Amino acid sequence: MTATFAPIVTPDTARTRLTDPLSSHVAADRSSASIRGVKDRVLCLLAIHGPMNGLQINEAYELSQPRLGWADVSWDSPRKRAGSLAADGELIILNDLDPRGTPRVYALPGYKPTPEEVVLSDDPDDDRWMDEI
Repeated sequence: MTATFAPIVTPDTARTRLTDPLSSHVAADRSSASIRGVKDRVLCLLAIHGPMNGLQINEAYELSQPRLGWADVSWDSPRKRAGSLAADGELIILNDLDPRGTPRVYALPGYKPTPEEVVLSDDPDDDRWMDEI
């Protein structure tokens, strides 16, 4: 009887679990090099275009990628990178109080909406935007 050994892979990235197949660990290791680059591009897009939701970020990346020689990534990667940038405090979410399922709108820290961009609530007690005007 011959013994079969499976490789033991320790969770060396936050994107894989110990129970994930070896192919997932290899893919996570390969893509980790491009993640910071995509995050930098998302920051660049928001600096140029201003606040955008995830779909708009994906579309802007897709349009800029071939022209500027950016890394070819999966369609939803820029949106996911925006989410992780927000979690790390590098971006802010302008509509964080909106109901679940509403696309998040991302902006660079320190962004102040113009009065035309502010949508006031019908609730007379809702003054969450008063500091922004």
